[in-house]
Amino acid sequence: MERAKLALMEIEKGKQEIANQINPSTGVISLSFLHMLGAQLVPSLLGSFREQYADIRFELHQSSNNELMTLLSSNDCDFGITTPEFVNDTFDWHLLGKSELFLTLPLNHQWVNKSSISLEELREEPYIGLKTSCGLSFTINNLFEKMQIRPNTVFHADELDTVAGLVSAGFGVALLPKTLGLQNHRLVWVKVDESKCELSVGVVWKKDKQLTPVSNIFLEFIREKYPLE
Repeated sequence: MERAKLALMEIEKGKQEIANQINPSTGVISLSFLHMLGAQLVPSLLGSFREQYADIRFELHQSSNNELMTLLSSNDCDFGITTPEFVNDTFDWHLLGKSELFLTLPLNHQWVNKSSISLEELREEPYIGLKTSCGLSFTINNLFEKMQIRPNTVFHADELDTVAGLVSAGFGVALLPKTLGLQNHRLVWVKVDESKCELSVGVVWKKDKQLTPVSNIFLEFIREKYPLE
């Protein structure tokens, strides 16, 4: 039964590839992205793309970093939108942008009147972290490791929204990007003194994967919309 299912999937994939070659302005792009990017960046990106290419459809996968890279490695996905920590020589990566990370505090915290703060001050402060299933966790962990800081982590959450909710409730502080969804929480956002306290996000694809015409259209759109500096 499993072999038959896989065979049917390969047949469907082959039929789609033929259809893409016949009409390069229509087809399907398989795209995987991190959970935290689903509220703002991905809808904005795909919305602007579809304004120009309405006949190109997307097959979307919301994934962890590990799941995303596995999908790309097995050729089950055309592109991923993720952080750069897992990207190696097997893949190409194009930067979409960088988001500053802020220290988030509950409204009654002793630091709410600070205009900025150093990560050094967080050593003893209760900290709300992220599980490794969340892409942002690797970026934040790298920041702490470079400064040889071991935060006083009291809880590891799966989602950014959970982190923001726990901070708002006074369970601790956290580093977070100032995204639209998180700004709905009752938080104070304090700038971090250290440079490079930011989240980089980009599009990744497998180097040796032959891109379909619609995938090439999408990649060219990305390069034009987000030119490298």
